[in-house]
Amino acid sequence: MPKATISTLVAELEARGLVRDGHVERDGAIGRPAQVVELDGRTICALGAEVSPTGIGVIAEDLQGEVLFRRNVAIDVPALTPAQTLDQLARVLRQAFRRMRNRDVDVVGACVAVPGMVDVNAGMLVFSANIGWRDVDVIGQLQKHLGEHVPPLQLENNVRVGAVAEHARVAGQGEQDLVYLIGEVGIGAGIIVKGQLLRGHAGHAGEVGHMALGPPTSRCPCGRRGCWELTIGLRAFLELAADPDDPVRDPSRHIEERLGELRTRAEDGDQRVVEAFGRTAKSLADGIAIITDLLDPSLIVLGGYFAFFGDHYLGLVQAGLDARAMTPTPPSNRVVASTFGYSSALRGAAAQALRIVYQDPTLVPMP
Repeated sequence: MPKATISTLVAELEARGLVRDGHVERDGAIGRPAQVVELDGRTICALGAEVSPTGIGVIAEDLQGEVLFRRNVAIDVPALTPAQTLDQLARVLRQAFRRMRNRDVDVVGACVAVPGMVDVNAGMLVFSANIGWRDVDVIGQLQKHLGEHVPPLQLENNVRVGAVAEHARVAGQGEQDLVYLIGEVGIGAGIIVKGQLLRGHAGHAGEVGHMALGPPTSRCPCGRRGCWELTIGLRAFLELAADPDDPVRDPSRHIEERLGELRTRAEDGDQRVVEAFGRTAKSLADGIAIITDLLDPSLIVLGGYFAFFGDHYLGLVQAGLDARAMTPTPPSNRVVASTFGYSSALRGAAAQALRIVYQDPTLVPMP
Protein backbone atom coordinates (compact mmCIF):
# COMPACT_ATOMS: atom_id res chain seq x y z
CA MET A 1 0.00 0.00 0.00
CA PRO A 2 1.44 3.43 -0.88
CA LYS A 3 2.79 5.48 2.01
CA ALA A 4 0.45 8.34 1.16
CA THR A 5 -2.57 6.05 1.48
CA ILE A 6 -1.35 4.72 4.81
CA SER A 7 -0.81 8.26 6.06
CA THR A 8 -4.35 9.21 5.03
CA LEU A 9 -5.87 6.19 6.77
CA VAL A 10 -3.87 6.76 9.94
CA ALA A 11 -4.88 10.43 9.94
CA GLU A 12 -8.55 9.47 9.73
CA LEU A 13 -8.20 6.96 12.56
CA GLU A 14 -6.43 9.61 14.63
CA ALA A 15 -9.20 12.11 13.91
CA ARG A 16 -11.73 9.58 15.23
CA GLY A 17 -9.67 9.19 18.40
CA LEU A 18 -8.79 5.55 17.68
CA VAL A 19 -5.01 5.85 17.38
CA ARG A 20 -2.32 8.28 18.47
CA ASP A 21 1.36 8.85 17.87
CA GLY A 22 3.65 6.68 19.95
CA HIS A 23 7.42 6.78 20.26
CA VAL A 24 9.75 7.48 17.38
CA GLU A 25 11.61 4.37 16.20
CA ARG A 26 15.24 5.17 15.36
CA ASP A 27 17.11 1.92 16.01
CA GLY A 28 18.50 0.55 12.77
CA ALA A 29 16.61 3.08 10.69
CA ILE A 30 18.13 4.56 7.57
CA GLY A 31 16.94 8.03 6.71
CA ARG A 32 13.85 9.47 8.32
CA PRO A 33 12.96 7.73 11.64
CA ALA A 34 9.69 5.80 11.81
CA GLN A 35 6.72 7.09 13.79
CA VAL A 36 5.06 4.35 15.81
CA VAL A 37 1.25 4.48 15.96
CA GLU A 38 -0.55 2.96 18.93
CA LEU A 39 -4.15 2.39 19.95
CA ASP A 40 -5.94 5.22 21.68
CA GLY A 41 -9.70 4.87 21.87
CA ARG A 42 -10.07 6.55 25.26
CA THR A 43 -13.25 8.34 24.15
CA ILE A 44 -15.09 5.15 23.15
CA CYS A 45 -16.02 2.03 25.04
CA ALA A 46 -18.25 -1.02 24.94
CA LEU A 47 -20.33 -2.63 27.65
CA GLY A 48 -20.01 -6.22 28.72
CA ALA A 49 -22.92 -7.65 30.70
CA GLU A 50 -23.51 -11.04 32.27
CA VAL A 51 -26.40 -13.01 33.70
CA SER A 52 -25.35 -15.95 35.90
CA PRO A 53 -27.17 -18.07 38.48
CA THR A 54 -25.62 -15.97 41.24
CA GLY A 55 -26.27 -12.49 39.87
CA ILE A 56 -25.80 -9.91 37.14
CA GLY A 57 -22.87 -7.70 36.23
CA VAL A 58 -21.91 -4.91 33.83
CA ILE A 59 -18.55 -3.37 32.92
CA ALA A 60 -17.50 -0.65 30.48
CA GLU A 61 -14.15 -1.17 28.78
CA ASP A 62 -12.32 1.15 26.40
CA LEU A 63 -10.24 0.22 23.38
CA GLN A 64 -7.09 -0.10 25.49
CA GLY A 65 -8.76 -2.56 27.84
CA GLU A 66 -9.20 -0.16 30.74
CA VAL A 67 -12.34 -0.78 32.80
CA LEU A 68 -14.25 2.49 33.17
CA PHE A 69 -17.31 1.18 35.01
CA ARG A 70 -18.08 -1.99 36.94
CA ARG A 71 -21.07 -3.11 38.94
CA ASN A 72 -22.11 -6.55 40.19
CA VAL A 73 -25.44 -7.30 41.82
CA ALA A 74 -26.02 -10.50 43.79
CA ILE A 75 -29.45 -11.93 43.01
CA ASP A 76 -30.89 -15.43 42.98
CA VAL A 77 -31.57 -15.51 39.24
CA PRO A 78 -33.26 -18.97 39.17
CA ALA A 79 -35.78 -17.69 41.72
CA LEU A 80 -36.83 -14.80 39.45
CA THR A 81 -38.59 -14.69 36.12
CA PRO A 82 -36.53 -13.78 33.05
CA ALA A 83 -38.44 -10.49 32.85
CA GLN A 84 -37.55 -9.58 36.45
CA THR A 85 -33.88 -10.38 35.93
CA LEU A 86 -33.64 -8.48 32.64
CA ASP A 87 -35.39 -5.50 34.24
CA GLN A 88 -32.64 -5.37 36.87
CA LEU A 89 -29.95 -5.81 34.21
CA ALA A 90 -31.43 -2.97 32.17
CA ARG A 91 -31.24 -0.68 35.23
CA VAL A 92 -27.52 -1.35 35.61
CA LEU A 93 -26.96 -0.88 31.87
CA ARG A 94 -28.71 2.49 32.06
CA GLN A 95 -26.39 3.46 34.94
CA ALA A 96 -23.40 2.55 32.78
CA PHE A 97 -24.73 4.57 29.82
CA ARG A 98 -25.25 7.62 32.06
CA ARG A 99 -21.81 7.30 33.61
CA MET A 100 -20.16 7.14 30.19
CA ARG A 101 -22.12 10.15 28.90
CA ASN A 102 -20.99 12.13 31.94
CA ARG A 103 -17.39 11.24 31.04
CA ASP A 104 -17.90 12.15 27.35
CA VAL A 105 -17.23 8.56 26.35
CA ASP A 106 -19.28 7.09 23.50
CA VAL A 107 -20.65 3.56 23.95
CA VAL A 108 -20.30 1.78 20.60
CA GLY A 109 -22.03 -1.46 21.55
CA ALA A 110 -22.90 -3.94 24.27
CA CYS A 111 -22.78 -7.71 24.55
CA VAL A 112 -24.71 -9.79 27.07
CA ALA A 113 -23.20 -13.10 28.19
CA VAL A 114 -25.57 -15.79 29.44
CA PRO A 115 -25.20 -19.44 30.47
CA GLY A 116 -26.62 -22.14 28.22
CA MET A 117 -27.46 -22.55 24.57
CA VAL A 118 -27.89 -19.33 22.61
CA ASP A 119 -29.00 -18.28 19.13
CA VAL A 120 -26.63 -15.36 18.60
CA ASN A 121 -28.32 -14.21 15.41
CA ALA A 122 -31.79 -14.04 16.97
CA GLY A 123 -30.56 -12.75 20.34
CA MET A 124 -32.34 -15.66 22.04
CA LEU A 125 -31.37 -17.77 25.00
CA VAL A 126 -32.61 -21.13 23.77
CA PHE A 127 -32.14 -23.13 26.97
CA SER A 128 -30.29 -22.72 30.26
CA ALA A 129 -30.82 -25.47 32.79
CA ASN A 130 -29.19 -23.69 35.69
CA ILE A 131 -31.22 -20.49 35.56
CA GLY A 132 -34.36 -22.20 34.24
CA TRP A 133 -34.79 -20.12 31.07
CA ARG A 134 -36.08 -21.42 27.77
CA ASP A 135 -36.69 -19.48 24.52
CA VAL A 136 -36.11 -16.05 26.10
CA ASP A 137 -35.70 -13.09 23.72
CA VAL A 138 -32.94 -11.48 25.79
CA ILE A 139 -31.96 -8.79 23.30
CA GLY A 140 -35.55 -7.95 22.36
CA GLN A 141 -36.56 -7.47 26.01
CA LEU A 142 -33.51 -5.36 26.79
CA GLN A 143 -34.14 -3.14 23.76
CA LYS A 144 -37.66 -2.49 25.03
CA HIS A 145 -36.26 -1.48 28.43
CA LEU A 146 -33.48 0.68 27.02
CA GLY A 147 -35.34 2.37 24.18
CA GLU A 148 -34.43 2.94 20.55
CA HIS A 149 -31.41 5.18 20.96
CA VAL A 150 -28.96 2.57 22.19
CA PRO A 151 -25.94 1.10 20.40
CA PRO A 152 -26.06 -2.41 18.93
CA LEU A 153 -26.75 -5.20 21.44
CA GLN A 154 -25.38 -8.73 21.06
CA LEU A 155 -25.92 -12.02 22.89
CA GLU A 156 -23.29 -14.69 23.52
CA ASN A 157 -22.65 -17.72 25.67
CA ASN A 158 -20.74 -16.77 28.83
CA VAL A 159 -18.12 -19.51 28.59
CA ARG A 160 -17.30 -18.78 24.95
CA VAL A 161 -16.68 -15.08 25.50
CA GLY A 162 -14.73 -16.00 28.62
CA ALA A 163 -12.51 -18.24 26.51
CA VAL A 164 -11.94 -15.41 24.03
CA ALA A 165 -10.85 -13.11 26.88
CA GLU A 166 -8.50 -15.74 28.28
CA HIS A 167 -6.99 -16.44 24.86
CA ALA A 168 -6.40 -12.74 24.20
CA ARG A 169 -4.41 -12.62 27.42
CA VAL A 170 -2.01 -15.44 26.43
CA ALA A 171 -1.98 -15.28 22.61
CA GLY A 172 1.14 -13.14 22.69
CA GLN A 173 2.91 -15.98 24.50
CA GLY A 174 2.22 -18.33 21.59
CA GLU A 175 -0.72 -20.17 23.19
CA GLN A 176 -3.13 -21.09 20.38
CA ASP A 177 -4.93 -24.14 21.83
CA LEU A 178 -6.69 -23.82 25.15
CA VAL A 179 -9.79 -24.87 27.04
CA TYR A 180 -11.42 -22.42 29.43
CA LEU A 181 -13.42 -24.30 32.06
CA ILE A 182 -15.82 -22.24 34.12
CA GLY A 183 -16.72 -23.26 37.66
CA GLU A 184 -20.22 -21.98 38.29
CA VAL A 185 -23.47 -23.69 39.25
CA GLY A 186 -23.09 -25.15 35.77
CA ILE A 187 -19.83 -26.27 34.19
CA GLY A 188 -18.98 -25.29 30.63
CA ALA A 189 -15.94 -25.17 28.38
CA GLY A 190 -14.85 -22.56 25.88
CA ILE A 191 -12.57 -24.20 23.33
CA ILE A 192 -9.90 -22.38 21.33
CA VAL A 193 -8.26 -24.38 18.51
CA LYS A 194 -5.43 -22.80 16.52
CA GLY A 195 -6.47 -19.41 17.82
CA GLN A 196 -10.14 -19.77 16.80
CA LEU A 197 -13.22 -20.32 18.93
CA LEU A 198 -14.77 -23.74 18.33
CA ARG A 199 -18.56 -23.44 18.18
CA GLY A 200 -19.60 -26.80 16.75
CA HIS A 201 -22.30 -27.67 14.20
CA ALA A 202 -25.20 -26.03 16.08
CA GLY A 203 -23.08 -23.61 18.10
CA HIS A 204 -23.31 -25.67 21.29
CA ALA A 205 -19.77 -27.04 21.59
CA GLY A 206 -18.39 -27.14 25.12
CA GLU A 207 -21.34 -28.42 27.17
CA VAL A 208 -18.94 -30.62 29.14
CA GLY A 209 -20.81 -30.20 32.41
CA HIS A 210 -23.28 -32.77 31.16
CA MET A 211 -20.77 -35.55 30.55
CA ALA A 212 -21.85 -38.67 32.47
CA LEU A 213 -19.25 -38.39 35.26
CA GLY A 214 -21.57 -37.72 38.18
CA PRO A 215 -23.75 -39.89 40.43
CA PRO A 216 -25.85 -42.03 38.04
CA THR A 217 -28.97 -41.76 40.20
CA SER A 218 -28.89 -37.97 40.57
CA ARG A 219 -30.97 -35.89 38.18
CA CYS A 220 -29.48 -32.72 36.71
CA PRO A 221 -31.60 -29.60 36.02
CA CYS A 222 -30.99 -30.34 32.33
CA GLY A 223 -33.14 -33.46 32.67
CA ARG A 224 -30.38 -36.05 32.42
CA ARG A 225 -28.93 -38.16 35.21
CA GLY A 226 -25.33 -38.35 36.32
CA CYS A 227 -24.00 -35.08 34.89
CA TRP A 228 -20.46 -34.01 35.82
CA GLU A 229 -21.58 -30.66 37.20
CA LEU A 230 -23.52 -32.49 39.92
CA THR A 231 -20.14 -33.33 41.50
CA ILE A 232 -18.05 -30.22 40.74
CA GLY A 233 -20.53 -27.40 40.14
CA LEU A 234 -20.71 -24.51 42.61
CA ARG A 235 -23.91 -25.84 44.15
CA ALA A 236 -22.28 -29.24 44.73
CA PHE A 237 -19.19 -27.64 46.27
CA LEU A 238 -21.23 -25.50 48.66
CA GLU A 239 -23.27 -28.53 49.73
CA LEU A 240 -20.05 -30.37 50.54
CA ALA A 241 -18.52 -27.40 52.37
CA ALA A 242 -21.41 -26.08 54.48
CA ASP A 243 -24.85 -26.82 55.95
CA PRO A 244 -28.01 -25.53 54.22
CA ASP A 245 -28.54 -22.72 56.76
CA ASP A 246 -24.92 -21.57 56.64
CA PRO A 247 -24.58 -17.91 55.48
CA VAL A 248 -22.14 -18.96 52.74
CA ARG A 249 -25.09 -20.63 50.99
CA ASP A 250 -27.25 -17.50 51.06
CA PRO A 251 -27.84 -16.59 47.36
CA SER A 252 -28.61 -12.96 48.23
CA ARG A 253 -24.96 -12.42 49.19
CA HIS A 254 -22.27 -11.75 46.60
CA ILE A 255 -20.60 -15.00 45.56
CA GLU A 256 -17.02 -13.78 46.03
CA GLU A 257 -17.84 -12.63 49.56
CA ARG A 258 -19.18 -16.11 50.37
CA LEU A 259 -16.20 -17.84 48.82
CA GLY A 260 -13.89 -15.55 50.79
CA GLU A 261 -15.39 -16.86 54.02
CA LEU A 262 -14.81 -20.44 52.90
CA ARG A 263 -11.20 -19.61 52.05
CA THR A 264 -10.71 -18.27 55.58
CA ARG A 265 -12.21 -21.43 57.04
CA ALA A 266 -9.87 -23.61 54.98
CA GLU A 267 -6.87 -21.55 56.12
CA ASP A 268 -8.06 -22.01 59.71
CA GLY A 269 -8.08 -25.79 59.24
CA ASP A 270 -11.81 -26.43 58.67
CA GLN A 271 -11.69 -30.08 57.59
CA ARG A 272 -15.11 -29.99 55.94
CA VAL A 273 -14.02 -27.27 53.52
CA VAL A 274 -10.62 -28.92 52.93
CA GLU A 275 -12.33 -32.23 52.14
CA ALA A 276 -14.70 -30.42 49.75
CA PHE A 277 -11.66 -29.17 47.83
CA GLY A 278 -10.21 -32.67 47.69
CA ARG A 279 -13.39 -34.37 46.46
CA THR A 280 -14.18 -31.80 43.80
CA ALA A 281 -10.53 -31.65 42.67
CA LYS A 282 -10.47 -35.42 42.04
CA SER A 283 -13.62 -35.29 39.92
CA LEU A 284 -12.36 -32.17 38.18
CA ALA A 285 -9.11 -33.93 37.25
CA ASP A 286 -11.00 -36.97 35.95
CA GLY A 287 -13.09 -34.83 33.60
CA ILE A 288 -10.18 -32.68 32.45
CA ALA A 289 -8.27 -35.87 31.60
CA ILE A 290 -11.05 -36.82 29.18
CA ILE A 291 -11.07 -33.33 27.67
CA THR A 292 -7.30 -33.40 27.15
CA ASP A 293 -7.50 -36.87 25.56
CA LEU A 294 -10.02 -35.46 23.07
CA LEU A 295 -8.58 -32.01 22.37
CA ASP A 296 -4.97 -32.02 23.62
CA PRO A 297 -4.90 -28.30 24.55
CA SER A 298 -1.62 -26.83 25.71
CA LEU A 299 -3.46 -24.85 28.38
CA ILE A 300 -6.48 -25.56 30.59
CA VAL A 301 -7.68 -22.34 32.25
CA LEU A 302 -9.85 -22.71 35.33
CA GLY A 303 -12.41 -19.96 35.86
CA GLY A 304 -15.22 -19.14 38.27
CA TYR A 305 -14.87 -20.59 41.75
CA PHE A 306 -12.04 -22.86 40.55
CA ALA A 307 -9.96 -19.75 39.88
CA PHE A 308 -10.96 -18.14 43.18
CA PHE A 309 -9.52 -21.18 44.97
CA GLY A 310 -6.72 -21.71 42.48
CA ASP A 311 -4.11 -22.25 45.20
CA HIS A 312 -6.19 -25.17 46.46
CA TYR A 313 -7.08 -26.69 43.08
CA LEU A 314 -4.13 -26.27 40.73
CA GLY A 315 -1.68 -28.66 42.37
CA LEU A 316 -4.31 -31.34 43.00
CA VAL A 317 -5.76 -31.15 39.50
CA GLN A 318 -2.38 -31.08 37.74
CA ALA A 319 -1.19 -34.08 39.76
CA GLY A 320 -4.38 -36.00 38.98
CA LEU A 321 -4.06 -35.15 35.30
CA ASP A 322 -0.40 -36.18 35.14
CA ALA A 323 -1.17 -39.45 36.95
CA ARG A 324 -3.54 -40.45 34.15
CA ALA A 325 -0.98 -39.82 31.41
CA MET A 326 -0.51 -42.70 28.97
CA THR A 327 3.10 -41.74 28.24
CA PRO A 328 6.18 -42.30 30.48
CA THR A 329 6.53 -38.54 30.94
CA PRO A 330 3.48 -36.36 31.69
CA PRO A 331 2.08 -34.50 28.66
CA SER A 332 2.50 -30.75 28.37
CA ASN A 333 -1.11 -29.92 29.26
CA ARG A 334 -0.77 -27.15 31.85
CA VAL A 335 -3.57 -26.26 34.27
CA VAL A 336 -3.65 -22.59 35.30
CA ALA A 337 -6.09 -20.27 37.04
CA SER A 338 -7.79 -17.42 35.22
CA THR A 339 -6.32 -14.04 36.06
CA PHE A 340 -9.74 -12.50 35.43
CA GLY A 341 -11.50 -14.78 37.92
CA TYR A 342 -15.22 -14.09 37.92
CA SER A 343 -14.76 -11.29 35.36
CA SER A 344 -13.76 -13.41 32.34
CA ALA A 345 -17.21 -13.41 30.76
CA LEU A 346 -17.66 -9.68 31.36
CA ARG A 347 -14.27 -8.87 29.85
CA GLY A 348 -14.90 -11.18 26.91
CA ALA A 349 -18.35 -9.72 26.31
CA ALA A 350 -16.97 -6.17 26.24
CA ALA A 351 -14.24 -7.27 23.83
CA GLN A 352 -16.86 -8.93 21.63
CA ALA A 353 -18.87 -5.69 21.48
CA LEU A 354 -15.72 -3.70 20.62
CA ARG A 355 -15.07 -5.87 17.57
CA ILE A 356 -17.41 -3.73 15.49
CA VAL A 357 -14.90 -0.88 15.77
CA TYR A 358 -12.12 -3.03 14.35
CA GLN A 359 -14.43 -4.25 11.60
CA ASP A 360 -15.65 -0.75 10.67
CA PRO A 361 -13.83 2.19 12.31
CA THR A 362 -16.15 4.65 10.53
CA LEU A 363 -18.82 3.72 13.09
CA VAL A 364 -16.93 6.00 15.46
CA PRO A 365 -18.02 9.55 14.57
CA MET A 366 -15.65 12.38 13.77
CA PRO A 367 -15.51 15.03 16.51
